[in-house]
Amino acid sequence: QSIQNIVFGTYWVQVTDLNLCVASDSVIIAQPNPLFLSITSDSVVCGGQNSGLAYLDSLTGGTPGYTYNWEGPLGPVAGNDSATTLPAGQYILTVSDFNSCTISDTTIIFEPSPVIIVLTPTSLACYGDTSACIDAAVSGGTAPYIYSWSHGPTIEDVCGLAAGMYTFTLTDARGCIYVDSAEVTQPDSLSLSTTQVDVTCNGFNNGSASVNALGGTGVYTYDWIGTGQATATATNLFAGSYTVVVSDANACADSISVLITEPTDSI
Repeated sequence: QSIQNIVFGTYWVQVTDLNLCVASDSVIIAQPNPLFLSITSDSVVCGGQNSGLAYLDSLTGGTPGYTYNWEGPLGPVAGNDSATTLPAGQYILTVSDFNSCTISDTTIIFEPSPVIIVLTPTSLACYGDTSACIDAAVSGGTAPYIYSWSHGPTIEDVCGLAAGMYTFTLTDARGCIYVDSAEVTQPDSLSLSTTQVDVTCNGFNNGSASVNALGGTGVYTYDWIGTGQATATATNLFAGSYTVVVSDANACADSISVLITEPTDSI
């Protein structure tokens, strides 16, 4: 005879035969110690990385011959008593012993906030200037920060820049490195050319000169030096050399000269 589906403890059995002879015995039904599980984790080093670690802190009880099943925010995770290269999130470890008894525990992997870099460059007003600045606004990560610019400075904001691309590198207190770039722009250079109409007769003042401007910014202004004229074309000119200064809307200026000739005096 047998009994089944019984809990642990001590059980007695008594047997009586046809002659009323009696015999008895006992048996102890044992059970494994309760399963106990504790897991812990290490945080992600740098925001946005997969450098977290979850691992077994303590496992006791049950019947040896354990299997491990990890579950993370993105689904099942490979691992035994530890799981590596994990992003931030909640992780659950379920352990099954030889008898398929199970226990679970949960841990959370944290991460520092990712570094956010906003680079704001100023544009140059004139071609060839070196007066631009780039403002770097930084948040997140783990302070203090170390700054480095591709042209040498190790400060957060830089000035005195010519046109070009500049790369900003930030290293935070955890050794996490973040890189961003910004471009300083400039207008096209002022380009001047002239045409002229020479004086027709010696001593006359019927010459003229015109300037054509390209590049720069916006509307041009003109100054024909010594003539008082402020248009693209200067008129009523005697023979001689004339210089015009052309300025754009940003007060960027360039100059060019033109020579007005006349016939020689025939008398």
